[in-house]
Parts: sequence; structure tokens; C-alpha cells
Amino acid sequence: MVITMDENRRIIENGAVGITDGKIAFTGESQEGEKYGAREVMDMKNYVIMPGFVDAHGHGGHSIFKSIVDDTSYWMPVMTHAYKHYITDEFWYHEGRLSALERLHAGVTTGVCVLGSQPRCDSPVFAMNNAKAYDEVGVKDIVCTGPCSLPWPHRFSRYEDGKRVRKEVSYEEVLDSLETVISQLNHGNDDRTRAYVAPFGVVTSVDPSGATPADRCVKLTEHDIRQAKDMRRIAQKYSTRIHTDAFGGMIHLAYQDKEHALLGPDVHLQHCTGLSFDEVLILAETGTHVALPRSLASW
Repeated sequence: MVITMDENRRIIENGAVGITDGKIAFTGESQEGEKYGAREVMDMKNYVIMPGFVDAHGHGGHSIFKSIVDDTSYWMPVMTHAYKHYITDEFWYHEGRLSALERLHAGVTTGVCVLGSQPRCDSPVFAMNNAKAYDEVGVKDIVCTGPCSLPWPHRFSRYEDGKRVRKEVSYEEVLDSLETVISQLNHGNDDRTRAYVAPFGVVTSVDPSGATPADRCVKLTEHDIRQAKDMRRIAQKYSTRIHTDAFGGMIHLAYQDKEHALLGPDVHLQHCTGLSFDEVLILAETGTHVALPRSLASW
């Protein structure tokens, strides 16, 4: 059986898929495919052939660290601290291999990797190592990185000769690192790798991991506006997309600066819990793409 997932959503009971030079050249009935005289035929009776799944949101690092913290109320601070201070450069390669293999085993052939719990972007090496691992496995990788939460400068650790070296990193240094990642990885590895601009949240001055009450979503800060402008500038410069989190209150707040708000057809938002009806209307009006958690998507 061939499940095409084409615009007509065809399901072909006695179907065939023809491959030429590594690309799909034909999809249709088996009898129709026979006229092409294939040099090699694989009998897929009792199997289903379909396009690979796309995992629209995931985090680089989580494959190794899943279930490491039992109490979920402590999960984010524990993991954020670990990613910022207790991870070697090589970790991102080895974890990337595991992540790509786990996805492939589940039928996922394209996956998003936000590097860490908050994006880690003080050096391009993390993204480079993640992309190298995915390329070796053959799974398409969407590397997402950018500024993490406030305040700036931010303290990170790297390991040199086995020793931990701590350094304060400025917001400007993170922007330089982000541009390096985007310029070198987007459309890299024969276009199997994409790199998206991924700040930690549509708005950086409110709670980045949950809905914010209306009385705290009053006015954008100077840094909110600056960061939105910077993310837009970098994404437009390299013709790439923006991938970030949003929760209740953020959409209203971001929309105060309509020119630079991280909303629109080139933006992909995940989570989006706690949104008001008016915020959903803003997403529809701007054509912003959204991926919901499975529990909400099943409503």
C-alpha cells in the first residue's frame, strides 16, 4: 500500500514508487509502473510506503537527558543549568547521532533541533556538531538557535583540556554566533540541513515558559523591540525562517510592534498554550504557523 500524502490524499492499495538517482520519479499503480522497466524491484507486500514524518519541534540534548529529573517542576531550571555549564562540545555530536537514530526508528525523516532547553548560541560549534551527526545518519536536520532568556550578559561554560572555563557572553556575541550558524548551515549538506533563527520566546521580557497574566503584558521593553528587529534582520538577510515559543499574553504584547513582531508566514510557533481568542485571531490574521502539543491537537 502506498499512502501518498499528496494534495488528493491518494491511498493506492496495489501501488508502486519508482526511484531514479535517489529521487522519487513515479507514484501510482503497480501495473502502470511496470512499463518503466525497473532494474531492481523490491517486493513490499504487507508493508506501507509513505513519506517520512516531520517532527515540527524538538530539543537537541533531550534524547540523552530524558527522564533524568523525576520532579517536572524542577526540570527546566535543572536542565537549563546543565546545558549552559556541564556539556562538552562533543556532547552535541554524540547526542545528535542518538537523536537522529531515534527519529529514524520512529519514521521521522525531518526533525527540528532547538539546541538545549533554552537555545544555546554562545558558539557556533554546538550547531555544527549537531548538523554533522544528523548528516551522517541521513536524517534532515533543522537546527534552531538564538538568544536565550534575559538578563545579558549571560554566563556559559566551555571545556578546554578537560577543564571547565566560565565566560560572560554578551547579547552581541550571541548575534554574531547566530549569523555564523545560519550562513554556514542553512541549505548545507546537500540541502539536508536548514538553520532557523530561534530566540527563546516571541517576547523576551515575560515568562518564557508559560502564560503571563494580562496585567503583566502591558508594554514592550526596549530589549523586546531590539531583539525582534535583530531576529527579523538576520532571518531576512539569509532568507530563512523563525522558530520560537509562544504562550498566552505574548502574542498581544508582540503585536504592539506590528512591523517587527515575530509573527507571519515565515514564523513557526510551538506550544501556544493559554492564548486568548483574540490572540488566536491575530495568528490567523498574520498567517503565523503553529504546532500544538499533542494533548491540544487531539481536541
